[in-house]
Amino acid sequence: MPKKVGATKKISTQIVPVVGMTVSVETELWSIMKKLGIVRSESYNKLGSISHWGLDWKKAIPEIKSFRSPDSLGLPAKLMDWTINDVAKTITASQAACKKVVIKNIYKRFPEKENQDKCKEYVTQLKTQAF
Repeated sequence: MPKKVGATKKISTQIVPVVGMTVSVETELWSIMKKLGIVRSESYNKLGSISHWGLDWKKAIPEIKSFRSPDSLGLPAKLMDWTINDVAKTITASQAACKKVVIKNIYKRFPEKENQDKCKEYVTQLKTQAF
């Protein structure tokens, strides 16, 4: 019988319906959403470039805050940090998926045993910006 490696965690999100809100609260929410949209788009533009390929998502906050501070948009720092981390994790996941597809295609292109060294060399290049 195969050994269980790890237990699957069940993740759930609590959704609370909003029955009503005042106009001032609605205006504030729209304002915050617009500001977070600016942070999100600037983060994608900066971190999504090829020069940031393979960037650790934990290092994304200082990278973005070097040109955009929370005070410049009037946002709480924690909210801005969460948004930047979310973008960085999404980009990291997308890059990992791209690498997986490229590696699969490399091994399909060079299937013979004698090409294994060439495949390994190309796969190692994926870890750098040499590609």
